[in-house]
Amino acid sequence: DVSYFANYSSSHRVESHSGHRFLYVGQLIARKNVESLIRAFNLMKSPDDTLTIAGDGELRSTLQRLVTSLDLEKQITFVGHQNQQQIADLHAHSDTLVMPSTNEVWGLVANEALASGLHVIVSDVAGVADFIEKMKGAYLCKTDSESIAEMMKVSKADYKGPIKNPEILGFTPERFADELVEATRLF
Repeated sequence: DVSYFANYSSSHRVESHSGHRFLYVGQLIARKNVESLIRAFNLMKSPDDTLTIAGDGELRSTLQRLVTSLDLEKQITFVGHQNQQQIADLHAHSDTLVMPSTNEVWGLVANEALASGLHVIVSDVAGVADFIEKMKGAYLCKTDSESIAEMMKVSKADYKGPIKNPEILGFTPERFADELVEATRLF
């Protein structure tokens, strides 16, 4: 149920900023492909753009060294592991979530970000990709830095503020239960 994120974001949204605010939420492990995201950000960034990286994992120090080597410390921030309210607050302070995973069974963070009114960029190998690809504010990319950067540019250019009445909110737990019950009647 992603309504928590929608409700929190609508009452805590922060819009006064310059530049585009990108967000990553997840583990800092190889299959999450955060290195490619950092390199993509470096390819497409404007001086006022930012990338917040929420999460921890075995690659954190490696990724921080990459940020330093690319001279991006003023634009990329690591905030560590975040609880549900902190993630909702990050959504309220962001414009586009990027989920560039090379292997992802689903990707619930994409649902949560869409519910918060954010644009969402997900790799086309994520389980959630087929589900959200036609939703307003959803963009699919390949897992290489160039493809991720291209979709980051597109999202940034298309962004006109938070998405009003995100389609994802129509997919409630009650609706899922009703559809599951209906599907079992066929057997």
